[in-house]
Amino acid sequence: MYSNTIDSHNNFDAQLNSLNIDHLNNTKRAALEVLFFNRATKVGSEALMELLQRMAPLNDMTVITVGPLKGSPRTRKFKEQRIHANWVADLEDGTIYIEHCNWLDFSKFNLPKPIYINLVRDPVERMISWFFYVRGAYKNAIYFNKNPDGEIKPPEWFKKDFNHCVRSGDPECQYVPHTFNDREGNHKRQSLFFCGHDNDCLPFDSPYAIHMAKLNVDRDYAVVGTWEDTNITLTVFEKYIPRFFKNSRTVYNSK
Repeated sequence: MYSNTIDSHNNFDAQLNSLNIDHLNNTKRAALEVLFFNRATKVGSEALMELLQRMAPLNDMTVITVGPLKGSPRTRKFKEQRIHANWVADLEDGTIYIEHCNWLDFSKFNLPKPIYINLVRDPVERMISWFFYVRGAYKNAIYFNKNPDGEIKPPEWFKKDFNHCVRSGDPECQYVPHTFNDREGNHKRQSLFFCGHDNDCLPFDSPYAIHMAKLNVDRDYAVVGTWEDTNITLTVFEKYIPRFFKNSRTVYNSK
């Protein structure tokens, strides 16, 4: 057992030593001077979006937060994907497009690729954050502003305790591998933002969906950071995508 552990550490060290920074940076493989932040939910993306909006006039950038399609389905049909991809490909140089949406396969439509970025978060912390977010006044004010005749949840729902919700078997807080349907939408499939629109991306915690997400990240994303390590993430953004993130740490620390 001890020998296997040593071998495992040696293999990991060898992999780290073989990494090439230039090879890892996918920015140069993008054919568009467009930053596509298809932001995952509850990962700190709103904070990064606000930072990019503050930086826009400093780096001669334009920020767009609404795309060509309405609604937020878990996946989109081929026709909608094509509309979306064509719209992104027509954006002007220096544009930052930010929206909750899945990875788009631009090569499928013979279109130039933008510079992809995103954030991720510890999956448990992300679900806890979502649980309280949907019960907050801000989220509900937005919902009822858009849906004045929408259903009002009972007081018991707002008073739920997350730990009890999980341990009691409450369907809202069960995270069962390979399930397709959810009693309530909760964006628990973090991998879906990176896997794309294929039906095989839908099963929760599916090894295949996670594998496809990793492949897409490795091939297409310039940076996938985490707001839990803000300084490291912004440092990598500055080094890998200076056109859009020049002086991002300075601007962030001057808030």
